[in-house]
Amino acid sequence: TKPRIFSVGMVLIHLKNTEEHQFLFEIPGSTDIAAVLHELVTVYNLRLKIKRLVEHANDLCDHGPSKPLDQQGLDEVTDGTADLALQEKSQSKPQKEGYNRDPTGRRTGNIEPAEMTDIIRRQISEAKTLVHKDQVEKKVVTTQAMLQEAVDRIKGSVMIVYPMGLPQWDPVQEELESERPDYLEGTQASMEVLDPATATLWWAGKQLLPGQTLASYVGKNDKTKIVAKLAKKGAGAPVREPPVDEATQKAMMAYWYKKQEEQKKLIEDENDSYLNSQWANPKALKSQFTGLGDVSWKPK
Repeated sequence: TKPRIFSVGMVLIHLKNTEEHQFLFEIPGSTDIAAVLHELVTVYNLRLKIKRLVEHANDLCDHGPSKPLDQQGLDEVTDGTADLALQEKSQSKPQKEGYNRDPTGRRTGNIEPAEMTDIIRRQISEAKTLVHKDQVEKKVVTTQAMLQEAVDRIKGSVMIVYPMGLPQWDPVQEELESERPDYLEGTQASMEVLDPATATLWWAGKQLLPGQTLASYVGKNDKTKIVAKLAKKGAGAPVREPPVDEATQKAMMAYWYKKQEEQKKLIEDENDSYLNSQWANPKALKSQFTGLGDVSWKPK
C-alpha cells in the first residue's frame, strides 16, 4: 500500500501514548467520539499485533517452529531412535544441516533454507517500517487497511515457507489466527491491548466523551492537528506532553549554558581591560604614519 500523506480536509490526530508507540491518523471533524475511539483503538491494537508478529516471525526464521509448552526449555536434538510419537507431537525433525539451536529452548531449531526464510524476512521488514515512530516525522498517516495488508502479507509468506502449516501453539500461528492470542494471557503484552468499548481518549488534559463530535472539542477547522492519548477506563488522565520536545529542550539548555559562561567571563574581566585593545591606543594614529604600529618588545 502506498503511504498516505495527510490531507488538509481532515483533523490530524497524532496519537502518542509513548515515545516509541506513536502514529498519525486522520478523520473528519464531524465524526462522533465513539467512532473515533473505535478507529484509533483498532489501529493501535493492529500496530501492537504487527510488532509482536515481527518479533516472533524473526524467531521462526532463526530457530524454527515452536515446541509444545511441556517441552519448552529442553533442547535435546531428536535422532532416528527417538520416540516417533514425541517427534510428531513436537513436529521436530532429526538434526540436519539447517539446525540452529534456540538458546531459550522454546523452538525446535529446525530452520528452513535461507532462500525460503528470506521470503518471510522481507515481509516483516516492510511491516516493521510501517509501525516505526519515524513515520510521524515523515508525516505518513497510518490506516487500518495499510496495517491489515501487512499482516496478510506476513501470513502469505509463512504459508509459502510452511505449506503444511505451523503448530497451533506457535506464537506466529496464534497471532495470525486470532485477534487476542491465548499466549498473551498473564503477560505484559496483554496489558497493552485496549478494548474499544472501554478505552478513553484524552487531549489537552481532558477526556473526549462519546456523544460529542470531534469538532465540538477541537473546533470546526478541519485543518487542526492535535496530540492525543489513549487510556483504559478508570486509569485517569495520562501524563500530558511537555511544552517542548526533548531535542528542543537540549538545544535550549545548551544555549543558556553558553550564555551563562559568557556572562561569567565578562564579570571576571577587569573594567579597564578595554585599554589593551588596539582601538583604545592613543598613539595608534602616530604609529600608523611612522609604520611602527605592529612593533612588540616582548616575545610572542
